[in-house]
Amino acid sequence: MKDDPETMHNKVLHRRILETWERSSPKMYARLKKAGTLEMTAFVSQQRMWAEQALLMKSGMPVTDATEEAEKGWLMLEPEDDPEEAADEEAENELLDR
Repeated sequence: MKDDPETMHNKVLHRRILETWERSSPKMYARLKKAGTLEMTAFVSQQRMWAEQALLMKSGMPVTDATEEAEKGWLMLEPEDDPEEAADEEAENELLDR
């Protein structure tokens, strides 16, 4: 797939995806890296993002909006919970309940 001349791949975006995943989803990042699928997962996610962007633009959405929506859908993962932050929130909620 990477060797296909029809395949669009932005190497800067690829690095940004990996950096974002490592920062916001370190457990998933580590699992994918350990399994040897991190690079390909980022590559496939980017390809799906481009396809989604094209569909949204074809349906009449402006390019900037289509790009933003496609990136949110395919590249941005939900951040993993920070155990310390969760404990702080739990303690704060207990104080508020009193």
